[in-house]
Amino acid sequence: MFCPRIIFIVLRIALILGLLFAYIRYTENRNLFRPSSEIEALPKEAGLDFEDIYFKTDHNVILNGWFIPFKDAKKTVIFCHGNAGNISHRIEKMKIMHMSGCNVFIFDYKGYGKSKGRPSEGGLYHDAESAYNYLLSKGIDKKILLATASLWAGLSRSIWLLNINYWV
Repeated sequence: MFCPRIIFIVLRIALILGLLFAYIRYTENRNLFRPSSEIEALPKEAGLDFEDIYFKTDHNVILNGWFIPFKDAKKTVIFCHGNAGNISHRIEKMKIMHMSGCNVFIFDYKGYGKSKGRPSEGGLYHDAESAYNYLLSKGIDKKILLATASLWAGLSRSIWLLNINYWV
């Protein structure tokens, strides 16, 4: 038979673990996502022509992105940036991708840059899928590559969810 002291200790440990789990879940998004709303630079400052794009997710949230066309491109790269900042902090990476002969489409997740909404892990998948669907709606259905950084390293299953041809 269990003594009341052991039951009390087990209940105390369970309470502490429950509170710790609740705290981690509560602060998870705040610690994981570090968005910036200030656009600090534009691709044209790096010599890149671009289109400032607004498109809707399947949840009707408006996202912002930049499409940097390459004349006679055979491939288009969707660039999913990391957990901090916004698209204006990735211009040098966009330039390198563009110099390789690809169209580049970079977008901000919900809550980043000029995109509306609040970031969440589940929202990242919807945002990436919406970016992919946007390209398809504009007739860009050739080879679409997915380039990821930082935050996306652990979210690679989105590649399969999107049915994207390749990833880099």
